Amino acid sequence: MKKILGSALGACFVVSAPAGAAPKPTELHFGSEPWHLVLSLGDLKPTEGAPSSVDRKVFTYADDRGSVLSVIVEDAHRPAIMASCRDVFAGRKAEMQPDNETQGQRGDSATQEYDLKLNFQGKPIVQHNVFSCRTRGNYYIDVHASHVPYQPSDHDALMALMAAVAIID
Repeated sequence: MKKILGSALGACFVVSAPAGAAPKPTELHFGSEPWHLVLSLGDLKPTEGAPSSVDRKVFTYADDRGSVLSVIVEDAHRPAIMASCRDVFAGRKAEMQPDNETQGQRGDSATQEYDLKLNFQGKPIVQHNVFSCRTRGNYYIDVHASHVPYQPSDHDALMALMAAVAIID
C-alpha cells in the first residue's frame, strides 16, 4: 500500500441519515467500482483525521467515550494483495513497542491487534488498536478502531466497530 499508489480514486459519495431520523448506514462509493462500503456508525460522528489524497481517501469517526474508527481506501493501480497488508502492519508498528500483539485472519481480512501504553496527565493508560486490511481489485481497505483508556471489557465494543464496516460486492 504505502508508496505503490498512483492515480485517482474517483468520485466518493457519503450519504448520511437526515437530521432527526434513525441513523442509516453511511455508504462510501469509489468511482465506477462494482463494490462499495457500508458503515453502521451508531453514535460515531465524523471528525478530523489524517488527510486524504488523490489515491488515498481517509474517513475518521469518533464518539465522546474514547473510541475512534478510521477507514482508509487506497488505489494501488495494480492488483492489491494480502501480503502488502501484512507489510503495512509490520511498518505501522516498527517505531513503537506494542504489547499483546496478535495477527490473524478473519474472513477475507488480515488482522492485527495490540496495546500501546501511554501516559496521560501523569497516569499510565492503555490504548488498544484493532486493524483489518481487505483487498478489492486494485484497492486496499484498511480499517482501524481504537479505544483509550482501554479495559479488556471494551474489546467486544471495538470488535463491533470493526464489524460495522462492510464491503458490498
